[in-house]
Amino acid sequence: MKPDYRILIRPAFILSLVLLVVNDLWLKQSLGNWFTGKLSDFFGMFAFGTFLVACFPFHRISALIFAALFFTWWKSPVAEPFILFCNDSLGLPVGRVIDYTDLIALSVLPFCRFKSPLSSPHAGRWAGKLLAITAFIAFCSTSMPYRPLYYYPSNHVQYHEAFYTRGTESEIITRLKAKGLEIERGYEKFFPAREQESLYYKIKENDSIKYVKVLSGKDSTSELYVRNAWSQGFYLVKKYPYGPDTLYNLTFSIGQSGKKKFPTSISVVSFEPNHRLRMQLYKSKYKRRLKQHFGELFQAN
Repeated sequence: MKPDYRILIRPAFILSLVLLVVNDLWLKQSLGNWFTGKLSDFFGMFAFGTFLVACFPFHRISALIFAALFFTWWKSPVAEPFILFCNDSLGLPVGRVIDYTDLIALSVLPFCRFKSPLSSPHAGRWAGKLLAITAFIAFCSTSMPYRPLYYYPSNHVQYHEAFYTRGTESEIITRLKAKGLEIERGYEKFFPAREQESLYYKIKENDSIKYVKVLSGKDSTSELYVRNAWSQGFYLVKKYPYGPDTLYNLTFSIGQSGKKKFPTSISVVSFEPNHRLRMQLYKSKYKRRLKQHFGELFQAN
């Protein structure tokens, strides 16, 4: 009933683990497209399934069923509360992208049913344990977004609260505009930079502001910025009245929740409160009041 990590000493597992690490550490950073995302899912699913088979060699089918259920849960909105808890309460930068086409990667699980190790009972024991430790670290790392090169300004509140509704995206935006809100559509934002790479500086040109990429070796005394692109876009309300207060640059995104009853999810990402409201948000009752307000705003049919 003990784990048999010698099962991991197989060319297929080692290759999938190496490709998973190379893809997450290099290819995603240099290319960052749908192809690298799918590679990560397939390599990761095969490595994860084989890892569980090695951990539970006498319960291979149950281990693979668990792998399929876990991956499905991880790729669904049901995992959102856990991710928010890791980010907000534990300070762990956990994240993933909801894309149901990623579930195609489950097709590799039947190929993970290795029944016995290739090595002899005494050979490769330590190598198997080393591979198991390496695999565990790789699985954790692939869910950790890379340390951001930017930071939110001190006047921002990172909210990250999700709400669900029956309405479609166009219906939600139409209803919000009917309330007198001016809503802008965007696909990229610029944040003050932490580190000196992939940076932009801000210049004023006539009556508009432009962000110009810093060329290699270029010195700039201006504050530098990092470009953060949103593949599905976001919505921005520059001024949002909230009782006696006003929220500025209220940012939210709209996507699919995967729930049959409430198929649309709205994620309130961030906003800028005034100083008085910022102090109030440290109290749980004001947090609950703000959450109730957004719930009533977005969940109305």
